[in-house]
Amino acid sequence: MNKKITIENIKKVRDISVLPLNFRPMAKISPYISYFFVKYLPFSPNQISLIWGFVGFVAVFLMALGSYWNMLAGVLVYHLALLLDYVDGEVARVSKKTSLTGICLDKIFSVVFRGLLILGLGIGLYNTNGNVLYFYLGIWACLFLVFDNSLAILKANVLP
Repeated sequence: MNKKITIENIKKVRDISVLPLNFRPMAKISPYISYFFVKYLPFSPNQISLIWGFVGFVAVFLMALGSYWNMLAGVLVYHLALLLDYVDGEVARVSKKTSLTGICLDKIFSVVFRGLLILGLGIGLYNTNGNVLYFYLGIWACLFLVFDNSLAILKANVLP
């Protein structure tokens, strides 16, 4: 437990002015949770990434159950997963424990969960009203989104 780390130090490791407007509220909340993780919980940044991956799967599962309340709960739980995504990066930067494994986990989870969220929505809508079109649209949208995001990451990291 590093006693020199403060909330101000955590706020300095990320520049929220470059983030889109819809991500800024999450980035304003995350330093306080990051501080709690650094001070009181013995999780490494990679373990926090795995936790956010698990929470993301729970969110997709809730959405796939169908009904208004399950989908609302899934969206809220998914926002908790996104908050943990911010936290793992901040904890890694402030504790100087960044790693290639952590970066890969973040990219894989980001690509997979964008698609899975759409798939969960399609399955949830199918379970809610029985129209099989939502199920197929969810599958196709998931596949195209994962493929498109994978190509964007590949292009950004491999091609000159």
